[in-house]
Amino acid sequence: MLRILLAVFGVALIAIGIFGVPVLPFALPPGTPFFVGGACILLAIVFEARRYRGAAPSTDVAAADAWQQTDERFVDPSTGKRMSVRYNPQTGERDYVEEKP
Repeated sequence: MLRILLAVFGVALIAIGIFGVPVLPFALPPGTPFFVGGACILLAIVFEARRYRGAAPSTDVAAADAWQQTDERFVDPSTGKRMSVRYNPQTGERDYVEEKP
């Protein structure tokens, strides 16, 4: 809901900037600050929405086969379960998997 309200506000500022309502005495055309402000708001909405989306899970079979089991084992202090460590040499990622008894 907030994103929609900000978008409406940004579009309104751009409209004020285009029609050049003479409110501020600047050397630039009077509507320029409104236009720039509205454009910044709309760009922020677009880029914010993209930034916080999670990555889609990989369906690549080669990526799934890249995990290698290591000799590392430990007991997770928060759960008390025994964990093993896997390593992906392609990405450098480490994955912690609960060992089955």
